[in-house]
Amino acid sequence: MKHRTPRIVTSLAAVAAALTLTACGGGGGDSPDPVDLLLAPRVVRLKKIIERSDTFSIPAVHFDYSVSIGTADAIANRLSTNASCTRAGCDVEAEDGGMETTVVQDLIDLSVNVDTTEISLGSRGGFDTIAIASEFDVSGLILDDTFTVTPPTATAYGAWGEQGFAGVVIGDGPLAGQVRQTLRMAETTVSFTGHLSYAFAYVMGNTTGTNPSGVGIATWEGIAEAASLRTFERRQGTATLVIADLSDPRLSVDIDVDGFAINSSDWANLPLANGGFTFGTVADGNYLAGNFHGSGHEEAYGVFDTEAYTGAFGAKRDN
Repeated sequence: MKHRTPRIVTSLAAVAAALTLTACGGGGGDSPDPVDLLLAPRVVRLKKIIERSDTFSIPAVHFDYSVSIGTADAIANRLSTNASCTRAGCDVEAEDGGMETTVVQDLIDLSVNVDTTEISLGSRGGFDTIAIASEFDVSGLILDDTFTVTPPTATAYGAWGEQGFAGVVIGDGPLAGQVRQTLRMAETTVSFTGHLSYAFAYVMGNTTGTNPSGVGIATWEGIAEAASLRTFERRQGTATLVIADLSDPRLSVDIDVDGFAINSSDWANLPLANGGFTFGTVADGNYLAGNFHGSGHEEAYGVFDTEAYTGAFGAKRDN
């Protein structure tokens, strides 16, 4: 199994770097003063979340691409690269059979040079939010090392509270580059063009490691960020988590995206283990996983991956 410095790690670390160190970069209209931005309480809080995170999760990376080289027929493919995650990090399958290995410590290394084109801060549903438009190079997951690729600009949408961060990265646009070929014992370089769409979701945070307890009902309300796996467009939504009886904690999760409930009946009465929950697999098109965060289980963060959407969510306890 081949391990190497993964492009997807660079992408996520670039998000972290942009959020906490270079959020003054890029154009896209009026940018906050860099000093004021770095000292802003929510940016300081986000930096602390990233630094103390002990969990990281990606369900999968989804691609739809086509490549044309010279007069040859276009190569088109639609694929999903599976991710295998533990609390420490994730292994994501690469096209060449190797693994793109991402661990929390990679994201804490914020020495990444990020070339952002636009950054905007905001808030929604009780969470601070950010959108970062930049170049996220995930080409190594779909094309081998003979290709040199200029990927389309992608946008990362994220949200954070006090204990965790949830986000989704969406890229869609023209693809260009060069491929090395060997003809008559000589190596030559041929240009190619194409189109690439991709999306992946992720969460990170400091997990509580214990199940909520007590008596009565408990509810967590929040927001979701998702990508359509048909159009690769952003979808915003809500997340509701309910434990009907804290003395026997079993969790029901409801994700609503643009007015459409995407969760299945399988996401009800889920057992909890050490403050975490999971159901299904990406391969089955019905996957959910997450954790509770905070000493009082004040927040919950998770990821989901269905036949129609991939996304992440954060929720805050109401009672």
